[in-house]
Amino acid sequence: MRKFLSQLLYFCLLIFSINFMGNFVFTNELADEDLNRKFGEVANGSYDCIFVGSSRTYRHIDPLLFDSITSTRSYNCGAASTFVPEAYYVLELLLEDLKGRKHGVETIVFEVQNMDLLDPRNAFTAKGNYWLINDYLKLATESIWQTQLPIAIKISGSMTFALGWAINHFGFNYLSIWSGSESITAAHEVRGHLCLNKQVELGIDKEPLLERGELYLDKQSVLEQRRRGWFRADSLRIAERGELSVRHLAKMRALIDQSETQGIRLLFMVPPRLKSYSSIIPLVTQLGEDRCIDLSSPVQYPGFWTTDIGFDIGHLNCRGVQLFSSELARNYLKLTGVQSDDDRTVIVQ
Repeated sequence: MRKFLSQLLYFCLLIFSINFMGNFVFTNELADEDLNRKFGEVANGSYDCIFVGSSRTYRHIDPLLFDSITSTRSYNCGAASTFVPEAYYVLELLLEDLKGRKHGVETIVFEVQNMDLLDPRNAFTAKGNYWLINDYLKLATESIWQTQLPIAIKISGSMTFALGWAINHFGFNYLSIWSGSESITAAHEVRGHLCLNKQVELGIDKEPLLERGELYLDKQSVLEQRRRGWFRADSLRIAERGELSVRHLAKMRALIDQSETQGIRLLFMVPPRLKSYSSIIPLVTQLGEDRCIDLSSPVQYPGFWTTDIGFDIGHLNCRGVQLFSSELARNYLKLTGVQSDDDRTVIVQ
């Protein structure tokens, strides 16, 4: 029995060693094939403004409409399920990829998000754990312990991030380099953007998307809860009792510094209809109005919180995309100090 256990231990160590070397040599730093493709587009195109974030960036920002108002040439580098801290890692990789290249990128607009806990199922996938290198494991776990979550969730969340880190380094991620493929939506994107309604019209994942739309119509109370949540978070900000994540603020300031050393201005965008703003509003306050485009306020932008421009609870339909992209462009012009003669800007009432 002792001999068997000894042999099993040696076998496991051998597998871990092989996997570690395989991941070190073969695994691409960016496990998302769509983001790899988009990075290539940015590197090879003459773009001066890049958008980085989750599906709310990917689905909500129409670069052509944005450019028609701002006279920029922009590209949407948003991707589904790209949440912080992963989104920070994606931005770092993009900045690293631009180093040493001849490019015209002057501004990057980065989506401000809440940090989601890692689903245990995603900890076993390359897309779910590829970003969990040492620094990001530390950032994720420290961020959890700065929240007001119950102690049991803090422990389980930290353990899941640690599991993802272990699988990223000692699992079989390197085998995925032979199976990765772009999403079927890639051929239909315009400058990296595809509206959800347009995807339904194309018949791509049509049934699941239609189900999301039907659920949305049945759950209008959830949207109202999110709207009220914004007001609660704002009242805490006014009372200086907001849930500020010092760790995330430090990371965002480090990304600002990294961008500026490369001659790129980093701006931040806050979308509407998020689950919570309790940690986002204090971050935006600290980052300053001269660097943030906050489109989340139900007071300033009540139209973004109405039923008719939503595709689902958290995403806008194509009409909402037009309103959002126009308002983003108007605020972008304010921050960059550029005046536009274009009268197509839409003010959301």
